[in-house]
Amino acid sequence: MNGNPQSLLKPGERLDDLQRDGLRLIQHSDLFAFSMDSVLLSSFARAKHRDVVIDICTGTGVIPLLMWAKWKPKRVVGVEIQPQLADMAKRSVILNDLEDRIEIIEGDAREVLSQFDHSKADLVVCNPPYRPVDSGPVSKSDSEAIARHEHSFSLKDLANVASRVLKSSGRLAVVHRPERLPDLIVELRQNRIEPKRMQLVHTSLDKPAKMVLLEAVKDGGKQLSVLPPLVIHGEDGRYTQQAMEIYFGVHESGDD
Repeated sequence: MNGNPQSLLKPGERLDDLQRDGLRLIQHSDLFAFSMDSVLLSSFARAKHRDVVIDICTGTGVIPLLMWAKWKPKRVVGVEIQPQLADMAKRSVILNDLEDRIEIIEGDAREVLSQFDHSKADLVVCNPPYRPVDSGPVSKSDSEAIARHEHSFSLKDLANVASRVLKSSGRLAVVHRPERLPDLIVELRQNRIEPKRMQLVHTSLDKPAKMVLLEAVKDGGKQLSVLPPLVIHGEDGRYTQQAMEIYFGVHESGDD
């Protein structure tokens, strides 16, 4: 963007440095902000240069930006139901001069993606709400409730939408909580999306897995590969080398 980046900010907003290719992200202190989950997913997802990628539940657009920085796919479409978050995501795309590569669509993914060409996406990524409705701590705001609980987008919705827009052999990459893994796999298989690659994420080796990263393939065969665990912090409390490479390193192309 030419000119002053601050001109794109609205009251209460800030610019965060993504530590990748000079990219910056607009966020608001009172709204749901991205976390480690999104960073890990954008690395795990392995986009190719020719891929059309759809990011469902894009929030402020961090995953499209990180996917572009790491993998340089042909096109990334982010879909976000919350108008204020979608607006910030759109302005972040403008801020980083990526309008020709990244598109942000405001709306319910179950509806707006029905207009997307069926069976055209190579890769769908999603950092969805983790908790069923009426479970876990009460969210502080409506924005946080939508992001954390399945009020507007359930695992069933995710599997249905992904199956509709993915090409045959297209991939879905998801980050979720380990305790929801059985539910996730059931929904995916019911929609002809077969789990193929999985990695558990631990904050440290002496603690249970906090997250699971899962890649599944539409119309894929039944063979699941479980990767070595990803450990975020070593015994000294610092980031492990593996985590440092994900957060700050440079990925090679995902092309074969």
